[in-house]
Amino acid sequence: MMPIVESVRVEDAAELEHELGRWHRLEECPLVGMALIRHGYSVRLDFNHVWASDGVLRPDLAQTERRVTIDMHAVQRLHIEGGLSRAMLDHPDHIDGGLSEVSQVRAQPCDDGVQLRVLWESKRQIVIDAKWAEVTPPPA
Repeated sequence: MMPIVESVRVEDAAELEHELGRWHRLEECPLVGMALIRHGYSVRLDFNHVWASDGVLRPDLAQTERRVTIDMHAVQRLHIEGGLSRAMLDHPDHIDGGLSEVSQVRAQPCDDGVQLRVLWESKRQIVIDAKWAEVTPPPA
């Protein structure tokens, strides 16, 4: 039997910032999935949460994925900037999973409601402006 996981609906940036803080702002967590859902009305981002606690990686990282899902609803803007280096463009076969590890995820207000910013250490980023967000933690 699958455990029941409660999603948290957030309608402003401060609420979303608070919720992201519960998940260590997804620092160093790989972005493992991104999809348009509900016919493009929403964008779903899935992250593998790597932290057991502040500064301590989960000991079961190699065996278990713990997805934190963020659904952005009533999306008005989806911007993706690759920020790929010349070496990445010239030798894509040398790219590994490190490219998907985000620096952090942040929220701020925008004209449409709430803006989610997925940031890397480079110029790579994803910016989503939406009316509201839904955060689903991994099963307990």
